[in-house]
Amino acid sequence: MDIFSSRLVDARNRKQLSQKNVAELAGLKETTYQNYEYGKVKPSIIKMARIADVLNVSLDFLCGRVNTPIENKEHFAEDLQAVFARSIKIEREKKGKTQKEMAIFLGVEERTYQSYELQEAMPHYTKVIELSDFFETSLDRILGRGE
Repeated sequence: MDIFSSRLVDARNRKQLSQKNVAELAGLKETTYQNYEYGKVKPSIIKMARIADVLNVSLDFLCGRVNTPIENKEHFAEDLQAVFARSIKIEREKKGKTQKEMAIFLGVEERTYQSYELQEAMPHYTKVIELSDFFETSLDRILGRGE
């Protein structure tokens, strides 16, 4: 079991919820959620955020970036894609980087990176982690929680 899967189980058990409860509250099918706990598949960053909201923990905890499961009662914004696009543009400009430089850093095409800032696409959660590391901020903050 990988860290994400084990953290899901831990956080769910702390809340004394069943897999079915978490799935329903996060708007997922029970089998989909079970696959996350069993480590068969990883959710999108948006689904991870919904699960973190249900379990009241940070994305950084679920992804193994911090070890303390501090409860987080603040919820993510409804439109995570818009918040994410705005956050990465602001952070990129603070660092004085171009979209092309960010694309090279992430190992994606420049048009792909542009699509993130234009709210046309969301990157794989691993790319969100890379961006969070680069911008020296938490996953929660880059997605609008805790600002």
